[in-house]
Amino acid sequence: MYSPTGAQELCRKIGRDIYRGEADASTLASVRSLLLILTRNTELRSRLFRHPLGFIDFPASQIFELPWKARLHIWRDAEKGAAHSNIHCHNSDVASFVAAGSLKDIQYEVIESSPTHAHYNVEYSAIASKRVRTERRYSLRPRSERIYASGAVYIVPAFTFHQTIISPVMWPVTFMISYNEAASPAVALGPLTGPSVIDYPHVSDLSELETKELLEQSVELLDQARQIGSTN
Repeated sequence: MYSPTGAQELCRKIGRDIYRGEADASTLASVRSLLLILTRNTELRSRLFRHPLGFIDFPASQIFELPWKARLHIWRDAEKGAAHSNIHCHNSDVASFVAAGSLKDIQYEVIESSPTHAHYNVEYSAIASKRVRTERRYSLRPRSERIYASGAVYIVPAFTFHQTIISPVMWPVTFMISYNEAASPAVALGPLTGPSVIDYPHVSDLSELETKELLEQSVELLDQARQIGSTN
């Protein structure tokens, strides 16, 4: 029987590998083991929820005592699940390990031009998140675009606007940690005429069966990534 304690130790190892710049094949194997625990542990599996950015989120550091904030993200159907624009910035430095699939990270800079996006402060609790629109407005342009595949770690510095673009065929599984958190809130961008407050309860739109199938598919993706890695 897989235990929550085993999951905690796996999360510690994965986070430590990412933080130290030592993510490798053993890190990928640890993510696979974590997915198997979630597949077989009903209590932990019940903590999965649909994040406003569209992915399915396992909030590891809300469940376990860890040195960093840490989350497992499963990006299948993320574009369908995203409620609004997924351009946002974190109030901490973020490092993400791509365990399977691939993604494009686009980082933006703010420019002096007619505004195209509204500024929303992001507020978090253990059971929900909230976006609160402010009077600030932005216009952006891409500063960098990079594609990351299985085995890569990419870093987004604090308060850097960025966006994740995924392939619906090779959707990624990622594990992220955040550190050096600032007192200012994270920011999400939305339409200029969007609602003043948007609430996002931490709930899943997947049934129990669909959740297990998603986790099993994620394990299969990691197995494919491991096979490709072993032949290169």
